[in-house]
Amino acid sequence: METRPKTHQQLDSEIARLERELGEVRALLASHAERPWAAAAPGEGQQPYYSLLDQMLIGFACCQVLFDGDRPYDFIGLAVNKACEVLTGLKDVVGRRASEVVPGLSQSDPKVLEILGRVARTGVPEKVEMYLEALGVWFSAVLYSPRQDHFAAVFEVVSDRKLAEQQLRQREAELAHISRLNVVGELAGVLAHELKQPLHAINNYVRGAQRRLQKPNAPPGADALIEVMDQVAAEVGRATGIVEHVRDFVGPRVPRRTSVRIAQLLRRAAELLQPLARNKGVRLQVAAATDLPTIQADPIQIEQVVVNLATNAMEAVAGLPPERRRVTITSYRATDDAVEIAVRDRGPGIPAELGERVFEAFVTTKEGGLGMGLAISRSIVRSHGGKIWLVQRQPHGAAVHFILPLTAVPKEPKV
Repeated sequence: METRPKTHQQLDSEIARLERELGEVRALLASHAERPWAAAAPGEGQQPYYSLLDQMLIGFACCQVLFDGDRPYDFIGLAVNKACEVLTGLKDVVGRRASEVVPGLSQSDPKVLEILGRVARTGVPEKVEMYLEALGVWFSAVLYSPRQDHFAAVFEVVSDRKLAEQQLRQREAELAHISRLNVVGELAGVLAHELKQPLHAINNYVRGAQRRLQKPNAPPGADALIEVMDQVAAEVGRATGIVEHVRDFVGPRVPRRTSVRIAQLLRRAAELLQPLARNKGVRLQVAAATDLPTIQADPIQIEQVVVNLATNAMEAVAGLPPERRRVTITSYRATDDAVEIAVRDRGPGIPAELGERVFEAFVTTKEGGLGMGLAISRSIVRSHGGKIWLVQRQPHGAAVHFILPLTAVPKEPKV
């Protein structure tokens, strides 16, 4: 059914009626003459109650809802206490429409208007938690209707609690993800062990066939078959190496420090990362100085740092034009007693407001990220007596550097 717009005469009549009702509510709820909405002082027996209302730490507001047919479209403030002004940050609301005090309220928060209108029209009290988009604040409120088309709200701001609940749910989801990763790691170790046996068997069969083909009575063309089998044996050996590498990387182990050649470690890490790089269309380059001295470190832990940093870099550039989908891993002599490794990308960089906070636990720039990779990397580097830091690149990109001493000083890791 189409609703006809109200005439000026009808609007003037409605405003006059609202002003009369406003005066009645002012007289009822005013606590003292200096309050902006006071019209008359209460009786002597009522004074303690009105003083209490104005001293409450929780907000109070009494309003009249304006309807267009059955649809609430605005409301007028009739009375508020001091806490209401403090909690909402709104001033001079009495006698004014909400759409004047908070422009765009009906567009940004139609659900809130629906709730307030329902209480005002039905008279049934409700206890609600609602987010006011126009103010960016969560409220917990109890709503009453003192008279037809009016509501009274007693409320408090619960934005901090809502944020804490959201963070708790996110942490629970992250812990569940970590638990699943632990299971995957155990399964990967078992799978690697199971695959190793048939790979060894294939290698043995290939070598046996080669020996037969090398006998004097071998059929014609045996030399060509032997060459093919050499290639098969080489690929089987490479597959076995990959399986053993994956098993060592994901399997449970006790940290153990040995003499590590950085160039060899970076090549092993690149082999592990190449499938991910191909999948994301990223060019992964390793530029490792070959004359670096060995360092005393846990090779799997340092490899994990490189893999973490390179994975972050590849994810940062994955959606960019091809010329920027490049990640470079370099190593060089930092000082006489330390080597430096850097992972560079050409991505969008790290937001300036985060800075070194990216190394803190649960801080992430990735949607759905755990925020643990860089924290774990920092913990590992520190446990080896090194340090790790972020460098913003110009005109775009980021680089993470870390230094490792040649002889690591044991430290307690801190995430």
